[in-house]
Amino acid sequence: MSDGQTGDIENQVNGGRQGAVVQAGAISGGVHFHLPSDGLEDIESPLIDTVDRSGKDDPYDGQTVLLVTDLPEVMVREGSFRVTVESSLTGRAVILRGMRPVALSRRPARRACHGLITVPTFRRVAPRHFSTDLNEATPQLRAEDADFPFSVSATDVKEFIITPAAGGDEILWHLEIDWLCAGRHGTTIVDDHGQPFALYPRSGPRLRWGAGRNGPENRCCCQKF
Repeated sequence: MSDGQTGDIENQVNGGRQGAVVQAGAISGGVHFHLPSDGLEDIESPLIDTVDRSGKDDPYDGQTVLLVTDLPEVMVREGSFRVTVESSLTGRAVILRGMRPVALSRRPARRACHGLITVPTFRRVAPRHFSTDLNEATPQLRAEDADFPFSVSATDVKEFIITPAAGGDEILWHLEIDWLCAGRHGTTIVDDHGQPFALYPRSGPRLRWGAGRNGPENRCCCQKF
């Protein structure tokens, strides 16, 4: 339509499969198109991970302990971690190339009392089982069934049950997942909401409530379990 011309304006889209479409009666100035994408370029990691404590065999394997310190501190007892991994990208799969545990620090186990019982979380996805010895110089995951690589998507979720051994030390650690997606590769750290997992050994010195002649007393005695 030439400058100064008036009249009815009609625009329509017919048939076929369309991408981004703009319909307008009149346009003044420049036109900018922002095409939709899966957002891979805008995110650090295409993975969503969720961690909870529920054992492979014993649903109460996620028992915690309370450290006997000036400021009492809760630690997770040696047992199993359930890690759920999925893709945050719609319609795009992510290849999990490998997973490895990393021991960040260790110290001799301090005295502790029994803590709380973690309520187990049950899923319908069949998990993959791995174990690791965090006392090794370079801890490795050992597969009990299928091993890496795996593929995940928004509708194909994978669950991993990781059972770490702590020996006799308290250990701070996390998991690292190497991934590949749309030509990009990277590493995602799996931890406890930005903090390392804190693992307390089964062999650590525990305290328990004692009982006197006149009934229970508010005292503890140190006992190895």
